[in-house]
Amino acid sequence: MDENKTTMSIEPKIIGNSQLQNGRCICVETSSAVCCREITVTTNKDVIESVEFCGGCSGNTQGLSVLLRGMKVSEAIEKLKGINCGGKGTSCPDQLARGLEKVLKL
Repeated sequence: MDENKTTMSIEPKIIGNSQLQNGRCICVETSSAVCCREITVTTNKDVIESVEFCGGCSGNTQGLSVLLRGMKVSEAIEKLKGINCGGKGTSCPDQLARGLEKVLKL
């Protein structure tokens, strides 16, 4: 193994976290290990209102966005965390779950 090779972080970065009247708007910059670059989530209290992916597999991210609408944030984290895409140790859904989890811990 090349000692100069750096280990790729799979942790997403919160780049936006705005308080709305009844919820939050969260913007997550994803790990370079996944196809999508950013995920924006809008919640109303503890329920997901919308999810938008920038990049990624269009059909999959559109489908995921529709399925998550109306779901509790905690349920989405539970269902999505740990999904692995192509042996990368993470995935677009996992990045979303990790980002939501980070915001809940703030």
